Amino acid sequence: MNDWVEVQEGYYRYLAIDDIGGIVIRMIIADYLGCEVLWSDDPRLNEDA
Repeated sequence: MNDWVEVQEGYYRYLAIDDIGGIVIRMIIADYLGCEVLWSDDPRLNEDA
């Protein structure tokens, strides 16, 4: 993990980080739209608000 993976050259890439008590996925689409998702191992962060 921790290296950008280019799925479609110039269009879609992602980065997976196993860190901070969970897994973080960052993705970039068309060098325009970015997203970050966190799956936490901390049960306090997984409770409904």
